[in-house]
Amino acid sequence: METLKTYFAPAERKNLSDVSNEKKLIEDSAYLRDIFYAMPEVAMVLNNERQIVYSNEGLLSILPYKEKDDIIGLRPGEAIDCIHSRENMGGCGTTESCRYCGAVNAILESKKLDKKVEKECRIVSFIEDQEVSFDLKVTATPVLIKDKAFTMVFMKDISSEKRKMALERIFFHDILNTAGGIQGFTGFLKEMDELSSMKEYVKVVDQLSHDLIDEIQSQRALMLAENEDLKLDIKELDALSIIEDAKNTVSFHVVAEGRNIVISNPDSTISLKTDEILIKRVLINLLKNALEASEENGEVLTGFKVDASNITFYVHNDQFMTKEVQMQVFKRSFSTKGRDRGLGTYSIKLLTEKYLKGKVWFETEENKGTTFYVKLPA
Repeated sequence: METLKTYFAPAERKNLSDVSNEKKLIEDSAYLRDIFYAMPEVAMVLNNERQIVYSNEGLLSILPYKEKDDIIGLRPGEAIDCIHSRENMGGCGTTESCRYCGAVNAILESKKLDKKVEKECRIVSFIEDQEVSFDLKVTATPVLIKDKAFTMVFMKDISSEKRKMALERIFFHDILNTAGGIQGFTGFLKEMDELSSMKEYVKVVDQLSHDLIDEIQSQRALMLAENEDLKLDIKELDALSIIEDAKNTVSFHVVAEGRNIVISNPDSTISLKTDEILIKRVLINLLKNALEASEENGEVLTGFKVDASNITFYVHNDQFMTKEVQMQVFKRSFSTKGRDRGLGTYSIKLLTEKYLKGKVWFETEENKGTTFYVKLPA
């Protein structure tokens, strides 16, 4: 076996001839074959080098462009074209990102503890020239087949379940809170007689209603985007006006309390052709995230840079992102805000790269903070 570099799990693997011999052990067991074919979920058998020696039709159902023999000898991430599986010569499990992968950790832990291990896993795959996000529940179980150690791995797609949980959190928590605020203020207004004081409270109710509509429109845009039903309305826009509108929307939001948004180049501007609703949605989400990450009295800096053919918007805050967050920040269902959140940065990437034909990335450094960039063709 060739010695390969790894940043996490062992990289060494067996040659295809050895893997084929291991595959035959399973094919010779009619009992195991029948169990595998009866399973509706993705099921596979891995050798000690985490290579696939056998799989059921469930795996091929999400890989319609591959034949069964194509995946023998590959590791799970390589089989489903995980975007990190080609970053290192060692393949799946050997990159820095793999340290935070639920699938490879479940497999390694199952082997180490010699028992069944379940973990959730977020994988972004590049399938037929499209990025596809998976939320999976991975179960790894050690098994002896003819006195030889293998690991049985089962993968259940929980994407719709995680999506539903996130939306329930948004609608039943965030949106209900805003709606409750509106109801509270309208009840308060009923008791007031002084017109001048009433006008001030009407402004608060008006802002709360805008927040409510903004949140609903955000979720509607994301659902349409995921279903590929989102229609674009391209028009010529002013870059500075886009930023100012996004800032004004977020400035009255609860996440902006005690924090400040500063536009770094308020006196310069340039026009670009893009979809107004989507680019504002992207910038609003970036500003909200930056404000939430900032400390009390913190400052968020935003603006844009121009080169020959692109306009790059940026949003900066003073907080450093840990390596774990960096490795997962754009994955669906991942969030630093707690369980059942995590559609913000995923939606930013989806809307920008799939619909606005742009590019999203970030830079983060201790003592300097974090900057997200959104590059669009001018």
